[in-house]
Amino acid sequence: MRGRVQLIGAGMSAAVLAPLAWWATRHETAGQEPGEVPTDLRDRDPKATPAARNVYALVTGLENRARRGEASRTVIGQHVELQNERYNVAYGDYRGLKQPGYYYKKAQDITGRLPGFVELDLGPGYGRPGWAVGESRSYSRAWPGCRRLWGYAEDAVDLAVGVWAGLPRAADGSYRPSGTHTDCGAGGAEISLPHNGGAPAGIVGFSFHQPYPGFGDSHAWQWMDLYDAIGKDLGVRITVMSKAGCSPQVYRILNPEVNREYRECDSWRESVFAALTKSKPDVIVVADRVRQEAGRAGAVAAWKVLQKTGSQLVYMTDTPQPGQNVPDCLATHLDNATACNRPDWQALEYTDFRAMEKDVAEKYGAKVIDTADAFCANGVCPSVIGDQVVYYENSHVTASYSKTVKPYMEPLVKQILDAL
Repeated sequence: MRGRVQLIGAGMSAAVLAPLAWWATRHETAGQEPGEVPTDLRDRDPKATPAARNVYALVTGLENRARRGEASRTVIGQHVELQNERYNVAYGDYRGLKQPGYYYKKAQDITGRLPGFVELDLGPGYGRPGWAVGESRSYSRAWPGCRRLWGYAEDAVDLAVGVWAGLPRAADGSYRPSGTHTDCGAGGAEISLPHNGGAPAGIVGFSFHQPYPGFGDSHAWQWMDLYDAIGKDLGVRITVMSKAGCSPQVYRILNPEVNREYRECDSWRESVFAALTKSKPDVIVVADRVRQEAGRAGAVAAWKVLQKTGSQLVYMTDTPQPGQNVPDCLATHLDNATACNRPDWQALEYTDFRAMEKDVAEKYGAKVIDTADAFCANGVCPSVIGDQVVYYENSHVTASYSKTVKPYMEPLVKQILDAL
């Protein structure tokens, strides 16, 4: 029966709103008539794109209507990605790291008022596709957590409280009422959250990005959007499972983030093996990052369990490795994207281990999908193909590029399903 394909990651999100406190109730001082704000973004940025100018005109137009006393029933809000503000130099309207809440204040830069609501990402740590299940989140530990690339989570919680209750605020027992601290997880950097006058400023919401545990590491998760699109076309249910840093192969995994053996991978792998054995999906697709510490014995142990499910097995070879942070490279070489390309003999690293994994998969009945043809040609693995950036950092494929691989991948998947 066609209907269930386990690529083995799914995502869910939830929004939690804090109590309401409208900035719109504030009034200008009696006798003052605020002037209107300019509506042409080129006054601020002569190189602004037409799309940016249209958005800017919309926002400033709403503000000017409000200043003229024309009720628009519109509240302007702002989405804030503190993980990018804190750690991603290529993010935003100029190159370099920003203070947390930089984009929270953007609406005020344009209109003179802070946003009526703010939505904060509280997703995986920067550069991490998953939460690393089994590890306590920074905001549920004693603060500060001092974990590398996780300080933004603490700042997100504190900014949310500050937006809702006002910064600076009275020492009410909450964390960092001044909004200023030294981040021990970022080499002692001084962090200052934006003040809003010490009064409530608006609605606060969080987005929690939580991948389900599953089979395969983040190099399986990166295919989630592609398989979702293929599943809709072919009328099958896709369950994408992944856990960052964990291989379906059975071997001892050391995690530098926690500086110890990553035993969570063992319990995760066993639980997934048990779930697959019980559910017996029609097809199981395995994809993970090739690692030189993996061995034939661990691969054999994993494929033996999968073979016993009776499912049709499919093995996707690992994607090429760009060898650098591709967005950073492209930002440095704006006029020469080819400077960020990599020869295929370097990008397809660990050739012996790639060959071993493919050999073991085939011996246990898996059909092999070689992904290299979708990324490399004429001895080169480009960083940009067509009009799509291929990698979003130094390892993982962008969702937008993975979807362009659909004409190559869908016929292969359909052929497998038709043979069931």
